[in-house]
Amino acid sequence: MIPSVIVYFSAFGTSLCFASLYKRAKSAIEKVLTFILLATPTVLISSIRYGIGTDYFGYLEVYNSINSRLSWNSILNFYQEPSWVIINLVANNYYQVLLFSSIIYSLFIFLSINRCKQKIGVTFPLFISYMVFYCLSFNGIRQAIAAAILLFGITFLLNKKTIKDYFLFFLFVILAATFHKSALVFSLVVFLSLFKKNKVSLVLTITAIASLGVVLLHSPINSLLSRLNLYSSYLNNESNGGIGFLLYILPVLIPCAYIIFSSKCKDRDVFLLLRIYVLQIPLQILGVYISYADRLAEYSLITQILFIPMVVKLVKPSKLNIARAYFIAWYVFYFFVMFVFLGSNGVFPYVPIWSK
Repeated sequence: MIPSVIVYFSAFGTSLCFASLYKRAKSAIEKVLTFILLATPTVLISSIRYGIGTDYFGYLEVYNSINSRLSWNSILNFYQEPSWVIINLVANNYYQVLLFSSIIYSLFIFLSINRCKQKIGVTFPLFISYMVFYCLSFNGIRQAIAAAILLFGITFLLNKKTIKDYFLFFLFVILAATFHKSALVFSLVVFLSLFKKNKVSLVLTITAIASLGVVLLHSPINSLLSRLNLYSSYLNNESNGGIGFLLYILPVLIPCAYIIFSSKCKDRDVFLLLRIYVLQIPLQILGVYISYADRLAEYSLITQILFIPMVVKLVKPSKLNIARAYFIAWYVFYFFVMFVFLGSNGVFPYVPIWSK
């Protein structure tokens, strides 16, 4: 297990070192080269893995299936999201599918961070992406790409919004849906950007009400999701666990709520990201009643890449290092508990292709 930890954290550390250099890059060429350098370590270990990721062999079967019946109908068939089909058709082998997927995922994560870098920097949000979402991308590859594209789309809802910004948001929602059609559901977050009252108590109250609504209405919600065919091969009415997910949400949400409240923050971007982030609570509760429905929560989960660094920036300079140290410690702890000890998403131990 220790060698695998070294593999992952060596890649993360190398990437973060180059990320710190990205801030100093001035010309477009320097920025592109620095991005390539910072993305290469994590893209590499994502591409040369064997049997790593719970759905690894499932995606291999999909690759073989698509290439055994090559036709434009398979591209246009919405059940097999078209962009994913195209990647499988373009790739000469399955490892190229992993390579192309990792590049696309990494690109949109970085583009999202880059669009907000004046508020959040580069290194810290990239670190959070590695601790929380990188290993998830080894498993639900299509949805991870869709989530990364959605995150980039959400950046167009930040700051002062124009008709063009809304258009671009919906454009990237559609692009995300060509990898995983469940992304279409998150087009509804546009309504969260229209809220004018920015109060932590209001956001948390609405979240509690929405969570209670999920408990009371899970049966009709299950019927609706089944009709939408978002996770048709997974959905059922069986319980998928309890509310243990709160153990990894609350250690982030509580200090963030305190910082926002104590700083008397009125930043609309912070509150929009807060609204989207807490959506994962009712979605996770939905997963208690409907198996795999909680996968929709991944679209909320990924927003912490932007949300947490933005909140930390609100802390007074005298306590800034303490806040950063807390979140860094928490995310490292989360990574080890979730992925190393609990074995979530099947990413440990790491196995390269030459060791299969």
